[in-house]
Amino acid sequence: MRVLFVTVFIALLTAMPQSSRAASYDFHLSISGGTRPIITGTANIQDGRQLVFVVQKPYLPDAIQRLSRGLPACKDNCLPADVEGKAATTIVKDGRFSIGPFTFRGAPFGPAKYLLLIYIAPDPKNATAQQLQEFSHPIYVGNILVTSDGRSFLAY
Repeated sequence: MRVLFVTVFIALLTAMPQSSRAASYDFHLSISGGTRPIITGTANIQDGRQLVFVVQKPYLPDAIQRLSRGLPACKDNCLPADVEGKAATTIVKDGRFSIGPFTFRGAPFGPAKYLLLIYIAPDPKNATAQQLQEFSHPIYVGNILVTSDGRSFLAY
């Protein structure tokens, strides 16, 4: 298991009141699972909040040419990774969360660097303007690196 300690500071510069214009999140993430990554971590995010994880395939070197021919810029397609065929979401409980294993429609990750974005989902029943603003920007941006020998690491 590889561990990456990350402090993420997000400044949300919007028309919100000064008291709610900046949010700061401390993440402590670890990854395991090799070619089927599992991410666990802690964060100073309110319990019960839903996190949305987006893991994107890397673009192929000829992505622009592929797009101009009507082909996907990624191998096969550019759909994000899922967890057991569902969207990659989890709930924060006691400041902790775990999600995975990630796959691409059941297929393991190949050797490459995959973009990892984490968002806080707005409350589906009582979404505030601040929550909607937060959801439009990732609170974490990093990478999952999968090596040719099947090991996975977090990088940024």
